Amino acid sequence: MEIPKNVLIIKPGALGDTLLTLPAVAALRRAWPDAGFHWVGYPAHLEWLKGTAYLDACLSIDSRLFCHLFDGLADEPLMELLSRYDYGIAWIRDPQSMAGAAFRRAFGNRCLVSSSFPAPGCGIHTGDHLLQTLRGIADPRVSAALSDAPTAALLRGIYSAGESPPGLAFPPLRVMIHPGSGDRQKCWPLERFQTVAGTLQSQAAAEICWLLGPAESGMADEMRRYCRQHSMELLIEPPLQELARRIQGMHVFLGNDSGVSHLSAALGVGTWALFGPTDPKEWAPQGDHVHVLVPELAQRGPDGPSADGGKGRVLEGIAPGVVSKAILDAMVFTTRGFHNEH
Repeated sequence: MEIPKNVLIIKPGALGDTLLTLPAVAALRRAWPDAGFHWVGYPAHLEWLKGTAYLDACLSIDSRLFCHLFDGLADEPLMELLSRYDYGIAWIRDPQSMAGAAFRRAFGNRCLVSSSFPAPGCGIHTGDHLLQTLRGIADPRVSAALSDAPTAALLRGIYSAGESPPGLAFPPLRVMIHPGSGDRQKCWPLERFQTVAGTLQSQAAAEICWLLGPAESGMADEMRRYCRQHSMELLIEPPLQELARRIQGMHVFLGNDSGVSHLSAALGVGTWALFGPTDPKEWAPQGDHVHVLVPELAQRGPDGPSADGGKGRVLEGIAPGVVSKAILDAMVFTTRGFHNEH
């Protein structure tokens, strides 16, 4: 197989889905270092990656060009666009769908069409699944690239052109807390995040920065009052590139199962992610600097899980003291000049 000059990747998805795809795209870049990578998805989650190893250009999956890809009526403009690429990769929900058939018709044997997610309950991490699908590409360069597929700090340093990220010397301990997620069932109660923030502020003199995204707009007024009262910073819906810069200056990121937790992990920042009901074996951020807390491993004290056992309240099985201690203990063992007296 000749090295392709232009590669089209179709992989729609939210921020977390996009970040979980980066290890696979990184493997392709190692195999085809001079190829142009064009990614079809949602620009809000892709634009900020332009110019990196992962992306040379992006196209919106919502544009008129792609409106007939998923209904099986691929028209002339779409087929003409696809013909400009030497190789195509489509990670879609159903590879046997009309979209998969249209993609194969356009590219022939110069494409990979595969499921974007592992089979439910199989225990395979989504990032690993995407890497494994690349074995379907008949190119020894791709096989060789898969033997070295790092997942940690995939984005470290790429947002610091012309400036250096803040130094990480202690003190003070800098902590970002994101209490939200796109799915309310994945959200630890806000008051528990506030309890952890108070503990880190009082016991470690931590500087706390709260992050609210679009899904948390309803708590903005409450959090403004809270942050003024407790001398904490509040960051509301920053652009992704600015958010990446801010996260890079943190020692600790604490959040739920969300795209921003994946972003923190990809940036190489110490990340504490609270998971439930989602299976972390399939969806958690990866890396030695990532710490995943789930209800089954949490201490169940007076502030443990509620009696109703509802799926949406499973995260209440994680007590604030467990989270605070995990972060403080890690800071003791991994830093110098910081002493934990809790």
